[in-house]
Amino acid sequence: MSGDQTTGSGTPGAIGGGTGGMAGGPGYAVGHASSIDGSDNLAPSSTTSFVSGTTLASFTDAMGYTAAQGSTSVVDYGNDGIVGWGRWTNGSYTIDGVSQAPLSDSQGLHYVVGIPTAVMPTNGLASYGFVGATKPTFNDGSTPSGTFSFSYFSVDFSSALLSLGFTVNIGGKAYNATGNNISFTNQFSGSLAVTCWSACNGHVQGLFFGSAADRAGIVYSINNLNDGNTINGAAAFNRLAGMP
Repeated sequence: MSGDQTTGSGTPGAIGGGTGGMAGGPGYAVGHASSIDGSDNLAPSSTTSFVSGTTLASFTDAMGYTAAQGSTSVVDYGNDGIVGWGRWTNGSYTIDGVSQAPLSDSQGLHYVVGIPTAVMPTNGLASYGFVGATKPTFNDGSTPSGTFSFSYFSVDFSSALLSLGFTVNIGGKAYNATGNNISFTNQFSGSLAVTCWSACNGHVQGLFFGSAADRAGIVYSINNLNDGNTINGAAAFNRLAGMP
């Protein structure tokens, strides 16, 4: 792992686990959310490539198209060999070789990536800690990127339900997001309740990575129902030691 490994507030991320990076190829899964359309998406079976085993250079999406970094830079990134995250920004990424609308440095394609857990635990409770996150962005790039603050990520493997909470600060305003009793396999998708200065809602999708769901990653969208703007971001978490 190397480079700009930071939390969503720009401070160093707490990285654990392996440091050998990722080899790329088939068998990976990618969560991604782009400023171009503001939606969050999963590619549960993806062929990927990486730069020096660290930052995501390309992936196949759920429809079979290949997204590649193109002229973008990768920022807000980290990789512990089990989960990686980052943001393509300040340039144009490509879909099947065709350049997409250019992104400013206040926009991005946010991602999490890893090899999904093949056999999930089926008993016990687990709490997850914060590993790192991209800086959240508005889809129109109207304000500088913001900060991500972690609250909780709790998993009940017996009932296959999880709950999570976090706060996004951007444009001088706070957005408090919670998702409770979201069902999961080795991936999940659910609604977020969002408290904000206006009327807001949200959505989250995520994946478990590692041999025993040792890591989790999410991509999210928060929608302002009054002005139509959307916030996107990505975050990674690690299963805490001592948990069953």
